[in-house]
Amino acid sequence: MIANPLPGAPVARAAPVWLDADLRPLDWKGPRQRAFTPFGTADLERPIVESVERAARRHRERPAVTDGETSLTYGDLWNGVSGLAEILAARTGPGELIALILPACPQFPLAMLACLAAGRSR
Repeated sequence: MIANPLPGAPVARAAPVWLDADLRPLDWKGPRQRAFTPFGTADLERPIVESVERAARRHRERPAVTDGETSLTYGDLWNGVSGLAEILAARTGPGELIALILPACPQFPLAMLACLAAGRSR
């Protein structure tokens, strides 16, 4: 619901429904007993695509991305990222904009990472 009683006044918006739809905790099916290990300085300075590639090489069969219905392992994710990055690099030029028109699904982060891997980010 959007309420805007006065022109120019800030618009009040209700929270998106999808935020309430999933009642699972953030660590659902995750390591509840293991504390989060912060990233090291070298990891924070490394491009995210390199970190994903390292994770894919170490944990190829582990789930990487899921929307509750479709899941990609790290191996699937990396294969998709590297393949799509090659296509994007061949069909677009540096600095050229790429639009991602996808629903919230595992292919969205795959496409986003492929853009980064192809050097198509600003």
